[in-house]
Amino acid sequence: MNDAYGLARALDIHLSEHGGTGQGVIGALAGAGLRLGGDDGRLRGKLEFDTVDGRVSVAQLLNHPYIDAVRSVDGHVPSAAESVQLQDKVKTVLLGGQSVLLVEKNDSFENTGLWQNLSRKNLKSY
Repeated sequence: MNDAYGLARALDIHLSEHGGTGQGVIGALAGAGLRLGGDDGRLRGKLEFDTVDGRVSVAQLLNHPYIDAVRSVDGHVPSAAESVQLQDKVKTVLLGGQSVLLVEKNDSFENTGLWQNLSRKNLKSY
C-alpha cells in the first residue's frame, strides 16, 4: 500500500481508501494504469449478433461498433472473407487501445478457414 501511495504522489494522482483494509488502493491504481496504457483486459458486457448458424464473417465483425480488430492470440489477422463461429459469450478485450475480438482455429474446423471466438475460460488470462 505504501508503494501505491508513493507512486500516486509521484504521478500527482488522487488515491484514497473507501472502507475495508484499504488494500483496494493497490488494485485501483493497477487498474487505472492498465486502462490508461490501453491493455485493460476483458471489456464489460457481451456482444450479440443476429445469425442463423452462429457464423459471422470477419468483415461483419469489423462493422460492429464495439469491435476494432479481430485477431488470434499469436497475432494472426484473419482475412475479411474468413468466418468466425460464435460460441459462448462474445466478449472483446482492450489491447493496444483497441477493442479486439480474439479468435482461434479449432481442430474440428481445420482446413475450412473457420475460426471461433475465445471461450470465457480462455479469456480469463486477459
